[in-house]
Amino acid sequence: MIQVTVRSVWHGQVGVHEKRVNLALDSGQGLFILLVANGEVMEIPQNQVQNTQVGRSECRLRDKFGGPDYYLIYYKWVATAKQTVLF
Repeated sequence: MIQVTVRSVWHGQVGVHEKRVNLALDSGQGLFILLVANGEVMEIPQNQVQNTQVGRSECRLRDKFGGPDYYLIYYKWVATAKQTVLF
């Protein structure tokens, strides 16, 4: 599982950096998303990473550290468990 940390849920969706999504697709792994605000987690199995995408940002976002521009890929937030210890 590729581990991703997000800070907030917006309109029932979370945004994941396209680099993480592409890494999961290329390596054949799923996504493990941790919502920092309340410790909830969501797991997306490898076979559903592409099919469960709700959308993506309309335009590329500029990387604040000088890296390449990127899109945010949005997933509907469905918490599967509550994480007790942050990884």
